[in-house]
Amino acid sequence: HVGARPPGTVLKLSDDPTLDDVIAAVRMAASSTPAGQWIFGTIGARALLDPKATRLVLDEAAPGRLVKIAAWTGHGNILSTAALRALGIGERDPDPPFGRYGRLPDGTTSGLLEEYADVRANRRMTALAGRAAVIGSLQRLANEATGYGITTIQAMANSVPAAELQGMLGEAAAPIRWRVIRFPIALADKDDPDSYAAGPRAPSSLV
Repeated sequence: HVGARPPGTVLKLSDDPTLDDVIAAVRMAASSTPAGQWIFGTIGARALLDPKATRLVLDEAAPGRLVKIAAWTGHGNILSTAALRALGIGERDPDPPFGRYGRLPDGTTSGLLEEYADVRANRRMTALAGRAAVIGSLQRLANEATGYGITTIQAMANSVPAAELQGMLGEAAAPIRWRVIRFPIALADKDDPDSYAAGPRAPSSLV
């Protein structure tokens, strides 16, 4: 699952922190993180499944800040209100296909994103990071992999549409073989054409 994210502060948390631990770390990070930059954290099941884990508690700890707390499993995120807005998610948005937004008692989004709701948000976040950041990430990943003697990377194109990713790989000129796997986030190709498209012909080192 290749991609990139905008600059930000990464919280120092245990593998499975409590929600109280997370909130304390967010509050501390907000005091030193420049306005407009993201605050990222990785959590386990205890915080993710806590019924109090909503955008409201993140907003209280870091008012108006971009906060994204992600489960280490890769399934489930909790975002602040500002983060939801930055990623184009409204308070009354319907659930996307194969995904779900958590809801507050009044029916508005709670900040919890699951499955393809999470995938869509990560794709938008990667777009915010920019093309150069993604290409740099691809180069670093390839260099690390070749250092271990790995010769092929299978890339699930969820954060970057397959056609776009294939073009980036050509620019990255990373010394490794890539197999790009399409990962549409919509049911119809007209709604996500770059994921369904075959993309440009790859250099001989790519598939």
